[in-house]
Amino acid sequence: MSFELIVITAPVILPDEIRQIVDLFDAGLSTLHVRKPGLTAHAVAGMIEQIPEQFHHRLVVHHHDELLQYFKLKGIHGVRKKIASVTRSLSLHHWSECADIPSYIDYVLVSPVFDSLSKRGYAGNPLLHQKPEMPLHYKLIAMGGVTPVNIEQLLKEKWDGAAILGCIWNDARNAQVQFRAIQNSIKSQI
Repeated sequence: MSFELIVITAPVILPDEIRQIVDLFDAGLSTLHVRKPGLTAHAVAGMIEQIPEQFHHRLVVHHHDELLQYFKLKGIHGVRKKIASVTRSLSLHHWSECADIPSYIDYVLVSPVFDSLSKRGYAGNPLLHQKPEMPLHYKLIAMGGVTPVNIEQLLKEKWDGAAILGCIWNDARNAQVQFRAIQNSIKSQI
């Protein structure tokens, strides 16, 4: 079984964030979603330039598809158009949205599966644990409140992966420790 672990950046710039990102890559992170909703494409480009180029192929940017012409990135999230040679992903919050996912999408972030750690009062939706029985052309990545403890439930439910944010960035100084704890939980179940 292949289970993908994705980290999503905090929505704001954090102190020492680039070093923490590099540490996560060094710990084995294969995909980092660069999600900075308050930043312009130019500001996101500035952030990417601070990340060593050897890791750019592990970055997925949110919405700023114009950055694909300047950097060799892994993919783009939240853009509903075909873009060749990169991974493409979208988000959904209800299974009824499955039918609207275009055929060129590689994976979908499904949230919130558990109570959010980064957004107060954003409760998990228990219905998301009952995945649709229809065949899907894309992978399902669980998001929202994922921790080293509850990731075991996602593995048992046969999700294709998990995206984590609050578990990593709520205590950014220990980002790598939390990431390794989740990795260890996954390894113990596979």
